[in-house]
Amino acid sequence: MSGPGFVDPIHSWWDRTRTEVEAAGALLRRSRWISRARVLVVAFAAGMAFVLRTDWSRWWLLLFPAACFVALAIVHERVLRQALRRRHVAELYHRAAERVDRDGEEAEADARPAEVLRTGEAPARRRTPREEERLADRIRRVRRLGDLRLDPHLDLFGIGQLFDRLADWRTDAGGEVLARWLLHPAAPDEARARQEAVRELIPRSDLRDVVAETGGLMPWPLADFAVVPSWLGAPAEGPDGADDRAEAPPFPRPRPERIRPWLTPGFAVLTGAMVAGLLAWLGFGLSPLFFVIPVWVSVGVGLWNRERVRRHERTIAQVAREVEPTLEIACLLQAGEFEAPLLKSLRDRLAEAPPALRSLRRLRNTMALRRNPMFAPIAASLFWGSHYERAIDRWRDRHRDALRDWRRAAGEFDALLALAQYAAERPGHVFAEFDDVPGLVAVHLGHPLIPEGRLQRNSVRLGGGGPDVLIVTGSNMAGKSTFLRAIGANYLLARMGAPVAASRFRLGPLALGVSISVHDSLEDGVSRFLAELLALRGVLSTGSPEEPLLFLLDEVLGGTNPNDRRLAARALLAELGRRGAVGVLTTHDLALAELEHELPGRVENRHFRERIANGRMEFDYQLRDGVLPQGNALDLMRMLRLPAPEVESGEFTSLPGERPEREH
Repeated sequence: MSGPGFVDPIHSWWDRTRTEVEAAGALLRRSRWISRARVLVVAFAAGMAFVLRTDWSRWWLLLFPAACFVALAIVHERVLRQALRRRHVAELYHRAAERVDRDGEEAEADARPAEVLRTGEAPARRRTPREEERLADRIRRVRRLGDLRLDPHLDLFGIGQLFDRLADWRTDAGGEVLARWLLHPAAPDEARARQEAVRELIPRSDLRDVVAETGGLMPWPLADFAVVPSWLGAPAEGPDGADDRAEAPPFPRPRPERIRPWLTPGFAVLTGAMVAGLLAWLGFGLSPLFFVIPVWVSVGVGLWNRERVRRHERTIAQVAREVEPTLEIACLLQAGEFEAPLLKSLRDRLAEAPPALRSLRRLRNTMALRRNPMFAPIAASLFWGSHYERAIDRWRDRHRDALRDWRRAAGEFDALLALAQYAAERPGHVFAEFDDVPGLVAVHLGHPLIPEGRLQRNSVRLGGGGPDVLIVTGSNMAGKSTFLRAIGANYLLARMGAPVAASRFRLGPLALGVSISVHDSLEDGVSRFLAELLALRGVLSTGSPEEPLLFLLDEVLGGTNPNDRRLAARALLAELGRRGAVGVLTTHDLALAELEHELPGRVENRHFRERIANGRMEFDYQLRDGVLPQGNALDLMRMLRLPAPEVESGEFTSLPGERPEREH
C-alpha cells in the first residue's frame, strides 16, 4: 500500500461479516424448530379436543397446550427479531468489507488514462433511473441546508462521491447532519470537539452494532423523510434556520378540527351505554335493545372515523422508523460512560427521551392490537383505534418541541458514529491539527475517494513560512485538478471532524473558495469565461480578516489571451495577497509561471509531468519543483489518431532560456 502506516483490515471486516451471518443463520434454524413445535402443539390440542368431545367437563386440560402455543409464539417472535437484527449488523460489516476491499485493490497508478488512450474510448458509467431519482431528491434536500457552490467542484453529493463514502448512518437526521457538516465547515474548536468524540467512538463497535440493529441501511434522504416533520407540525426550524416542513406533504386531517374535541367524550358515552345495556340485558332481563342500539351506533361512528384512523396508523408506522433509532441512541447514551464533552452534551440532551419515546411505542403497539383477529371485535366495539389515535395526538402535542431536539441530538450521534466507522475503515488516515497561523501543511496528501491501492500522495505547504501561492503547471491528465480536489476534500473532512488522507495535516483559520469545474450554459446565456469570472467573484467573496481565504483555482482565466491572462492574474494575486489569502492555481500558460520572479517568496512554481516509454504514456502524479517545460497535447492527439503536426511535441515558449530536455 502506498499510504503511510496503512494497515489492511479487510480480513477482520469479512470475519465479522461471516460471524454475524452465521449467528443469523443459527437463529433462523432455531425459529424453524420452534415453528415445528408450534405445529405439534396444535396437533396435540386437536387430538385432546377430539378425545374430550364427549365430556367437556375437563375442558381445562386444553389450557396447557394453549399456554404452550402462546409461549412458543412469543419466543418465535423474539428469535425472528434477533435474527433480523443480526442480519442488519452483518450488512453493516459487509458494506465496510466491500469498501475496504475496493480501497485496497492493487492497480497501476495510471491504468485508467492509459486504457483510455489505448482504446480511444472514455469509459462511461451511466446511472440507473433509480439513482437519478435519488440524486435529484438529495440535491433538493441539500439545497435547503446551505449553499451548494462547492459541490460541483469537489464531488461532494453525487452517487458514490464524498458524502456517500462517509460510511453509514441509520437515521434520516444523521444523514442530514453529515450533509450540513459538509456544507458548513465548523470552527476549529467545534471540529476538535467532534474529533475527540470520534476518537472515543472508533473502538466502540458495540455501539455501532446496536444502532445498526434498528434497521437497514438506506440511501439519504429516505423516501419518507418528510413524514416526521409534517407530523410534528409548525413551527419547525432546524439549527441553521431550515424549515423542517419544507416540501413535506401535510398530515392528513380529513375531519373538521371543530369536531375533534367531541370525539373522545362521545366514544366514552357510547362505550358506557354498551356496557350498561349488556349488564341490563344479562343481569336484569331487560330488552336487548339497550345493548343493540349502542352497538349499531358505535359501528356507524367507527365506519365514519375508520379512514382517518387508518391514515393515522400508517403515518405512525412511518414515524416509528425514525423514532425507534432515536430511542435506541438515547438508551445507549444514557447507559454508557463517555469522556468526550460533546458526547456528554448529547447524553444530557437525550436524558428525558427514553421514557417518553417508550410511551409512544406502547401507544402504537397497543393501537395495533385492533388488527389482531381475536381482539378485533372487542376493539371495534370499544373504539380502540379512535381512542389511541387521540392518545397519540395528545402525546405529540405534549412532546412536539422536545422530539425535534431529540431527533437532532440523535442525528448528531448517528453522524459521529458514521465518522467513527469511516475512521475505523481507514487506519492510515489521521486527524487534522488546528492552530492560529493562517496556512496549510499537508504531508503525504491524497484524495479520499481514490482507492488506496492506486493512490499517489504529495506534500504541500501554504503560508506559515512557506509560499502563499503555488502555481502548478502540468501535462494534460497529469493530476493538477485532482491535486486541487484533494486539498479541498481533505479541508472539508478536517473541518467536519473526520480523519484526512494524509500522514499529517495542519490547518490554520482559513475559509475555502474553489473554482475547478466551470462550464458554460446555453440555457442561461453564460460563456465559459463569464462562468469562470462569476466563480472567481464567488471565491473572492469568501474569507474574512479573522479567517483568510484558501483558494483553489483550476486553469485560471483560461478563456482569454496570454497577455490579458498574465495581467489579470497578477492583479488577482495582488488582491489575494492584500487579503492575506493562500492557495493553489493551475495553468497551462507558462507566462503565469514568471510571477515567481516578480513576486519572490510569495509565489512558487510546481509541476506534474508524464513519461512516454515504448509509445505508451505513463503518469506518476508526483508534484515536482519548478515549471513543466513542455506539454503533451500533440502526443495525446497522435495516440487518439487525431491530426497533429509532425514535430517533437507541443513546446512552451514563453519562458526565457533554453528548453530543458524532456523526460523519456
